[in-house]
Amino acid sequence: MQKLSQKQKEAILQRYNNSYYTSVLDVYDKPSTEKRRIEKRIVNEMINEDGRGYKVLSYNCMMFTCAYTTKEGNIKYFTKNYTWII
Repeated sequence: MQKLSQKQKEAILQRYNNSYYTSVLDVYDKPSTEKRRIEKRIVNEMINEDGRGYKVLSYNCMMFTCAYTTKEGNIKYFTKNYTWII
């Protein structure tokens, strides 16, 4: 698995703290069924793990990244290929 540098971790934390997008509906006019399905899975995971603060951190026409705060206070960050806990 790929490792994040300290600089990358800091950038992700900054994006999380500055993001106000709380759904793919905030960033796409008509999100695909796949994007909605992925978001629903992640939000359900967050709820099941007693997490909070789901946010979309970045997006383009093909994909998005998102994160939430775990009950331990860490950030769980999702990309198309990886999931990290920061």
